[in-house]
Amino acid sequence: MNQEKTVSLGSVLALLWKRWWIVVVCAGLAGLAAWGITFWGMAPVYRSSAMMYVMSESSSEGLSQSDVNVATYLTADYEVMITSRTVLQTVIDRLALPESYSQLKKRVAVSNKQGTRILEIKVTDEDAQQAKAIVDEICIVSAEKIVRLMNADRVNILEYGHVDSSPVSPNLKMNVLFAVLAGMFLSAVGVVIFGLLDDKIKSADDVEKYAQLSVLGEISTMKERS
Repeated sequence: MNQEKTVSLGSVLALLWKRWWIVVVCAGLAGLAAWGITFWGMAPVYRSSAMMYVMSESSSEGLSQSDVNVATYLTADYEVMITSRTVLQTVIDRLALPESYSQLKKRVAVSNKQGTRILEIKVTDEDAQQAKAIVDEICIVSAEKIVRLMNADRVNILEYGHVDSSPVSPNLKMNVLFAVLAGMFLSAVGVVIFGLLDDKIKSADDVEKYAQLSVLGEISTMKERS
């Protein structure tokens, strides 16, 4: 029985149809495991955001194109300033945070709305109240430092942080969906591979197909009557 099996789409679909329950069970178990790990094993992470507007003396006067270009460059400087050790270490000291500057910096993101001098600061934390407290303090300290060290006219805090009761991560639905799809794919691949590697003779058709022998007849087995 040296004839190689030919793999076709039909044979693959036939294997999957024959053992569909394996795929379903594996997908279900994977989804259940992902739900358990996400719900019980991952701490929720919350995010709070605030917005600041940096004013300069020319803000109340007519702006030339060069003024706009300078303001754009300065806004980029303010973004760097907000996540600097000068600002964040002061925040850590004022709030008595049990972490280092580098640890806090990883949880702080600063972005600039294009075409404006509005800076948005986002902070993530496992405690929603703490996330708000940190982002508010960053705004306060940044305003002080930018005015004093970078000669800005003033900094307006447009919006303080808010307490968000919905965590930004982990995403339970996405984790479960990904696990189910991964379970389906891997189990389907396993079913097909093991099915193609299985060279046992299971029917008369297999004898004719792989051994190239004609089947003269079949012997049926009967159970003994008790």
